[in-house]
Amino acid sequence: MKSKWNIAFLITTVLISIAYLRGVNGVPFHPDESTQIFMSADFEAWLSDPFSLAWHPQPADPHRQRYRLLDAPLARNLIAIGRILTHNQPALSADWDWSANWQANQRAGALPDDALLLTARYTIAALFPLSLLLMFACGLRLGGQPTAWIASLLFASNALVLLHTRRAMAEGALVFTVTLTLFALLHHQKKPWLPAIAVALAFSAKQSAGVLIIAGIAVILLPAQPMALKSRLKNLLGYFVLFTALVFLFHPVLWSQPLNAAVAAWDARQLLLAQQMEMIAVLNPELALTGFPERLAAFLVHLFMTPPAIADVANYLEHTLAAQQSYLANPLHTLGRSLAGGAILLALTLLGVTTGVQKICRRAPQRRQMILLLFATVLQTLALVIVVSLPFQRYVVPALPFVCLWAAIGLASTRDVFRPESRP
Repeated sequence: MKSKWNIAFLITTVLISIAYLRGVNGVPFHPDESTQIFMSADFEAWLSDPFSLAWHPQPADPHRQRYRLLDAPLARNLIAIGRILTHNQPALSADWDWSANWQANQRAGALPDDALLLTARYTIAALFPLSLLLMFACGLRLGGQPTAWIASLLFASNALVLLHTRRAMAEGALVFTVTLTLFALLHHQKKPWLPAIAVALAFSAKQSAGVLIIAGIAVILLPAQPMALKSRLKNLLGYFVLFTALVFLFHPVLWSQPLNAAVAAWDARQLLLAQQMEMIAVLNPELALTGFPERLAAFLVHLFMTPPAIADVANYLEHTLAAQQSYLANPLHTLGRSLAGGAILLALTLLGVTTGVQKICRRAPQRRQMILLLFATVLQTLALVIVVSLPFQRYVVPALPFVCLWAAIGLASTRDVFRPESRP
């Protein structure tokens, strides 16, 4: 019976993925897609002369080195693979200049043509079916078929997933690797090497997911079955070695002088944050997130309620207005993105967390899985609320897999109310 349901889900995944991929072309353009395509040229250099990408105090190309320090490389590497596999399309020769107008960027060669943009988008969007399968597997581990189906359908219909993971940006790779990390945490006993790989990939998708390394440590130090301390420490050492090796492999900017490069990356991130906060203070001072309460409120509003954010700032809205109107005209693209819809999803999420805590206290069969999911949720949420001070919707994307799983647990738990044995 279970195999029949699993086959049914595979068929459902194919159908959903076809519909998802058909909508890639209609997503409004974001200038950061140009930057990712521009920087994807690093992949060819990584294959031919990787040490040319290493940090240098006086770089030959300061602009590219700045992006290597600021941005995680996984998305741009995937885009490069897509370019190579489709007639070896070249990367953009110019990066998007936010201080210039649309026409100036177009003349400079910073606006990708349709073929290149679609290639880059499809390369990232191809991760969606894998994310959907991983979501189903996590749901199975946490609550069986009902939880798995609900979590997957919530994920596939989430308006933020449909927008942000269809672009040639970091979010598609980020959602996939965070979901892979959750899968690894929940299946650690059978695949002890998987958490290190998953967390390294998540960090390489976006640094904000790096906090999940702590969840990986916890799952090794607190095994499901009794294990000698020596064995735990051996596994922990293997975890760190594999994680570090993969991070270095994907970040050649660290190869020459790793300590200096790490310090330069921190300084570059702090400088960018200061510049962005200064811009917000001038243009939209009401959006400045100065304290923890404001950041938490913004996090929850963006996660559950705000309409899909076509742009982070209003520089080029007049040039994407037609695409925006067409995209948002599809009811699925705004499904649940309102005060009422967000309140329902938030209530289901809180119900799921409450159900999980109850299972932990009652020592239910899924007790360990609930502990791991709850711990990872707290880690990722605190990291996003404490570290992220910018009011941009796409920064809440790492939390989406957690919301789908908890809401599915909550909704699945309501079945008990209608069971005959639960009635007085």
